[in-house]
Amino acid sequence: MPDGVEAAESAHSGLDFLEKGIFLRGTFRKGFCAMVDSKQIKTYWLDSPMHDFMRETAVALGGFDGIHCGHAHLIERLVAEAEARKLSPVVLTFDPLPRVLFSDDFRILSTSYERELLLRRFALAAVVHVKFTQQLADMRAENFVTEFLTKTLGAKLLVVGDDHHFGKNREGSSAVLQQLC
Repeated sequence: MPDGVEAAESAHSGLDFLEKGIFLRGTFRKGFCAMVDSKQIKTYWLDSPMHDFMRETAVALGGFDGIHCGHAHLIERLVAEAEARKLSPVVLTFDPLPRVLFSDDFRILSTSYERELLLRRFALAAVVHVKFTQQLADMRAENFVTEFLTKTLGAKLLVVGDDHHFGKNREGSSAVLQQLC
């Protein structure tokens, strides 16, 4: 086992993980998106980890390019679980979206500003935009969880889509998150 892995794994001991396939089973209704009235939410732009930036959060992690019904259900579940656990619901997204850097023909559905407007329909405490750079792309999944989710956002609960990948070479997945948490 590489140096630091035990310490990193034990640092996540208080972090719960909900996989999209687990919590949406039996609740998805095709074409249905329930959203609360538009409201102001705090917006933060980070270009690097900031330890103790937030505490006691529930985090939905993803690109959220265009907020479709699947995103809506994921965020609604985040808000409900956060409320039940007395956590602050936060969406962490990236700017630019990772696929923009790695694909010549990828077209975004919504700009960061448009994503922000769409996310205001949910009862979120904050939206955190992380600047996506080559340095972030080269970060190992475990380090991303430690530095951004645990130490920066104080995440106690994670919610991701079942097809979400992150970290160097897309090594992070819902299965990896379950192991880390």
